[in-house]
Amino acid sequence: MKPHYLVIGAGGQLGREFCTFFEQHSISYTGLTSKDLDITDSDAIDHILNSILPNVVINCAAYTQVDKAEDDKDRCFAVNRDAVGNLATNCATKSIKLVHYSTDYVFSGTEEDHLTFPEGYPTKQRGNPSGVYGKSKWEGEELIRESGVNHLIIRVAWLCGQFGHNFVKTMMRLGAERDELNVVSDQVGAPSFASQVVEQTMLLLDKDSNGTRHIASDGEISWFDLAKETMKIAELNCRVNAIRTEDYPTRAARPRFSRLDCSQTVGETSKPMGDWKQHLKQLIKQIKQN
Repeated sequence: MKPHYLVIGAGGQLGREFCTFFEQHSISYTGLTSKDLDITDSDAIDHILNSILPNVVINCAAYTQVDKAEDDKDRCFAVNRDAVGNLATNCATKSIKLVHYSTDYVFSGTEEDHLTFPEGYPTKQRGNPSGVYGKSKWEGEELIRESGVNHLIIRVAWLCGQFGHNFVKTMMRLGAERDELNVVSDQVGAPSFASQVVEQTMLLLDKDSNGTRHIASDGEISWFDLAKETMKIAELNCRVNAIRTEDYPTRAARPRFSRLDCSQTVGETSKPMGDWKQHLKQLIKQIKQN
């Protein structure tokens, strides 16, 4: 019997990517947006799981407003920690596998870590977040591990895809409106592309992998590099200027180093992560077609 998937957070950029993938491949699934299901409502979660009886829950729901989280701590922790812990416990009781997405923000992202982990943070590295958002995501991860549920925690960084809001789409919009932009060049990492995340996740599920994994493209670049290449591929006549983090203050501190070591994932899926420029070309083509 083929598995049935439940996608929670189906209205977001990753959730919509999953739903599109499932439809294209005629895979049985149910997609629920935040309007369909409040993930912080434990009774609603229990009811949904009992009525749908999925084999796998894919949780794409999250509080992702990094700056707002600093002043909206209770809501951030309610979504990213408490609701996730309840979902994990519920799935464990019903023997449902849980796939949950986390973030590079669970790490400190310091320049010292860049020297310690030149290939990126290993999956087994303990989290050491600084801001509210990162702390909420790390504590959510810990509750999943403590619940005993069969799980896959997948960390991504700089997520961008054809749906929702993300850096690449913002750069394309601003690049069409302005002659020049200032973008930070001293925060480095490698972007995770939504289509790549879905594909690698499904391969991990095919291998019945469990535990914590990382998915991000190959290479190490700055936000400035990503912006500049976006303008080039999208053929936008907008100059991109490199600035320092200090020149662009934000409410929440941003990691200086966001690279994730994906070798364990590639070892299991046998599919290379792929060059970030190739993924970016495919994404911009998709965005232009939509």
